[in-house]
Amino acid sequence: MDLSKFKRIETVIILAVIAVIGITFALTKDPLPLKTACAYSESGNLKLAHTEEQQSVVKYQGQECKNALDLLKSKYEVQTKNFEGIGEFVTGVNGVAADDQHFWAFYVNGAQAQVGAGQYVTKDSDVIEWKLEDIE
Repeated sequence: MDLSKFKRIETVIILAVIAVIGITFALTKDPLPLKTACAYSESGNLKLAHTEEQQSVVKYQGQECKNALDLLKSKYEVQTKNFEGIGEFVTGVNGVAADDQHFWAFYVNGAQAQVGAGQYVTKDSDVIEWKLEDIE
């Protein structure tokens, strides 16, 4: 892959992530809660499935005081890209990679997340989902 195509893909991903975050903040009054100090538990399962539309989905139960990204990484081979000032973004899970027309969207209890997965500290009652979605 030549450098210009890589930069174009990187730019599309950055713009898509920024747009999703901006729209989510604009449409939601209450941001998802963050916790700062917790004791860790070691339960929970992760599952990778494909919907009828062949859209990749990762769904798992939150674990008290663990962030969503660490939980994902603990069970799967996860590819990420770190964007300075923004944080770490998931670009692939178990070889299912986002391309220039898709991105991995992060949901908590059915709502698109307000913060990055590395910042969101889960609760045992949370249902975390990652969906490979189209960039529109």
